[in-house]
Parts: sequence; C-alpha cells; structure tokens
Amino acid sequence: EWIRAENAHEAIVSSLDYDLAQRIMRLDTRATPGGKAVYLFSGILVCGCCGARMTRKTNTAGGVLSKEDYKALKAKYSADEGRLRAAIEKLEGELEDVLAGKGERLKWTESFKRFGELAELDRRTVVNLIQSIKIMSRDELQITFNYQLEYDSARTLV
Repeated sequence: EWIRAENAHEAIVSSLDYDLAQRIMRLDTRATPGGKAVYLFSGILVCGCCGARMTRKTNTAGGVLSKEDYKALKAKYSADEGRLRAAIEKLEGELEDVLAGKGERLKWTESFKRFGELAELDRRTVVNLIQSIKIMSRDELQITFNYQLEYDSARTLV
C-alpha cells in the first residue's frame, strides 16, 4: 500500500502549472489536418443547446448515416456517457469538499493574480481562466470561469 505525503519536498512544477497541464490533456485540442497550431478556444466552446464541445467538422455524407456509422456513433456516445457520469461523480465530490472547506481555498486567487498585467489574450490564459464558453445564439455567450464557485462565494463576502 502506498503512503502519500503532500509537500514532502520542493515541487519541480508549481501546482497551478500541474493543474493546467492536467486540464489541457482533458480538453479536445485537435489541430486541423496537416496543421500544428491549436486554436485559442479549442476545447472551450460549448453548444448552448446540447452541451457538447464544439469542433469544426465537414459533413460529407449528406446527412444520412449508414447502419455501421450509427452503431459506431452509438458506441462512442455510450462510452462518453460513462466517462461523463464518472466525471460528474468526481465533481460532486470536489464540490462537497469545497463547501465543507476542505479544498485549497485561495488557490483560485493565485490563478487570477498571475494574469493581472495581461496585455494580450493567449491560449495559456484562456485555459487557465475559462472552463467553457457556451454559444447560446448568434448574439449570446455564456462564459463559465475556472473557480467559478470560489469566485461567487468571495463576491458574496464583499
């Protein structure tokens, strides 16, 4: 059985950078075929109707799926459903920790302070500060920031 001791030695990577790397690895950050650049909002934009992450896709099938394609998509969505249920369970546990005061309470303020003198928006800043952007309509966006709960709690105290 492993014994884990937090902060037993000086970290090589800061906890904020580690958390950012973990978050980036969970995002859908595919580049275009033959391209190397990841776009500014890759993995961040979310459909306001269905809640799915938005990606640029071209439909070459003319809107009709074959039985095989349907089965493949159904299997993919079933797998996604299982993964999302596990993620929801994990988030609910994290929420309980935050509400019980067990979470790293001021970690979110460090994340915001790092970008106090920001001159230009870049990918690192977007991933650090924004969890998702839902496209509700042509004229409406809904932005959810990382540490949204902590921020809202802090605003009620002021």
